[in-house]
Amino acid sequence: MFDIGFMELVVLAIVAMLVVGPERLPEAARAAGKAVGKFKRFFSTIQKQIEQELRADELNNLNKKIMDDTNGDIFAMNDAPSADAALKNHSKTPVPPVASAPSETAPTAAIVTEENDNPKAK
Repeated sequence: MFDIGFMELVVLAIVAMLVVGPERLPEAARAAGKAVGKFKRFFSTIQKQIEQELRADELNNLNKKIMDDTNGDIFAMNDAPSADAALKNHSKTPVPPVASAPSETAPTAAIVTEENDNPKAK
């Protein structure tokens, strides 16, 4: 924001000490810090409001474009076929039951074939 170097800060501190005095310098620095904080908050609030207005304007433009593309038609959620109608139109073929997974406590048997036997292990 400001291009202030170390030497400029030293000169500013010396001038402030001469003008305000060493007794009141901490109070003046505290007041200046509070003023700078208020200044930053004020401008950040304005920046947020401007960004919000820009987003609202973009949404309005997008809404106008969509309305122009669809010729102003309004689509309701009820225009889609319902789940009940989809189920009625579904074929009446029975669905086989799903086999349950083996429980973790039940032992499982391994199928051993001659191809799976390892001759080196014997």
